[in-house]
Amino acid sequence: MKYGLNKKIILSFWILLSGAISVIAQSSTDWIEISSNVPMSLPDGNFKDVHFVGDEGWITFDELYNNNGAILYTDNAGVSFSIKSIPEVPNVIEMVSTDIGFVGCLSGNVYYTSNGGEQWNLLSGSLESEIYGIDVIADPLMGYVCGKYGWISKFDTNQVYPHDQPFGNWMIQVDLHDIEFPLDTNEGWVCGELTIGQYADGKWDSLIVPPCGHYYALSFIDVDTGWCAGGQGTFMTPEIAHTKDGINWYGQEHPLLDQLLYDVYFLDKNWGWSVGYYILATIDGGETWVKEAQNFGNIWNAVQAVYGSAVYVVGKNKRILKRDIIISVAELQSTRKMNVYPNPFTTSTTIEYELKEISNIQFTIYNVIGEVVYNAEDHIMPQGSHTVTWSPGHLPEGLYYAVLRSKEGMSVVKMVKQ
Repeated sequence: MKYGLNKKIILSFWILLSGAISVIAQSSTDWIEISSNVPMSLPDGNFKDVHFVGDEGWITFDELYNNNGAILYTDNAGVSFSIKSIPEVPNVIEMVSTDIGFVGCLSGNVYYTSNGGEQWNLLSGSLESEIYGIDVIADPLMGYVCGKYGWISKFDTNQVYPHDQPFGNWMIQVDLHDIEFPLDTNEGWVCGELTIGQYADGKWDSLIVPPCGHYYALSFIDVDTGWCAGGQGTFMTPEIAHTKDGINWYGQEHPLLDQLLYDVYFLDKNWGWSVGYYILATIDGGETWVKEAQNFGNIWNAVQAVYGSAVYVVGKNKRILKRDIIISVAELQSTRKMNVYPNPFTTSTTIEYELKEISNIQFTIYNVIGEVVYNAEDHIMPQGSHTVTWSPGHLPEGLYYAVLRSKEGMSVVKMVKQ
C-alpha cells in the first residue's frame, strides 16, 4: 500500500517551538470524520487501503457488494463518494494517475484500469498467495506485489510474472506486507514478518534491523531515507524503524504503549503519519511523534497525505477521517530572526542565523509554490552565529523562502532572485 510516485513537497501546519510540537490553528482544521458521505447501500465491512491523486480518491473495501468487489471513489476530496465495481474483493490499490491504476487481491490476482476504475481488467498470472502490498513504477509502467509466505512478483499491464521467495520457503513462512520502489528507481524495499529487505543489483537481501514481530508498512522519500511501522508480541507493542542511509536502521521513540501500527506515510524527511488504533504525526522525521485524533477510536488501516490538500485515514467499520493541510509556505510563522544579504540577489546570497545553544539544524529552501529547491543534510551546529551561502544558478528568477528549523524554533525569510 505504497504511494511513491512523483512526490512533491508541501508544507504542513505544524511548527517546532521550544522542543514541543504545536498546531497552527489558522488556515487548517482538526481531524473530521467524513464516513457519513459513504453511500448507505454499502454493506458492513472495513476499508483496507486508500490512494488519492489530487481530489480524486479510491478506497478498497473488504466485503462483497452486489456479488462483486467494491472500491469507494470520490472526485471532490471526500465530499461525496460513489461505488465502483471490480470482479472480486480488492485489498491494496495504487493509482499512477487519475486514469491508470492497479489493485491487488487476497486471491493473488492483480487488476488494471486505464479509465479511473470504471473498468478493471484481470492480468494473466497470479501471485498464488494473498497480496498484502503493491507498488507501481510509472516509466516504464510496471510494478511489484508481495504477500503471504514471502512471495514477490513483478507485473505490467498484461501479466503477473513468475514469483520469487527470497527470504524463505514453504517451511519458513515469512509473510511480506509491503513493498516500495521509491522515486521510480530500480532499488526497492520490502517488509514483513521479522524482515526488512532491499532490492539492489538485481537481487533481494535481508537487512539487520531492530527486532519486530511484523513490519506492516514502508514509506521511502528516496532510495536511502525511509520508515517502517509495525509491532510485535501478545501485548501488541508498536514499533517504528528509520533509516537515513538505506543500510542502518534504528527504532524511533513514540508515545504508544500498545496496539500495532499498520501503515506509515511521509511527504518528505520531516512530515509523516503512522496509523493503527491511534494516529501518530511527526514534523521532524520521527524524532518526535505525537498522538492525534484521540477522539476517534478505531482500527485505522491506511493513511495518505495529498500534496497541498489533506491527509486521509481509512479503517474498520467503513470509517474515514480527513484533515486539511492547505497551509502554504507563505503562511509559515517565523519564531526567530534570520537575515539574508544581498536581497534581492542575482547569483548568490548569504543567509545568517544565530543559535543560543547547540542544536540539530534542518535547512530547506522552497519556491513560491512550496516545492523544495534546496535541502541541506541535517546536522548539529554549535552555539553562535552561522552563515549559509546559496547560489541557485539553475533556478529561474522569482520569490524563494529559506526555512531553518532548530529546537529553538523556526526561522522563515523571503528571498528574491533577479
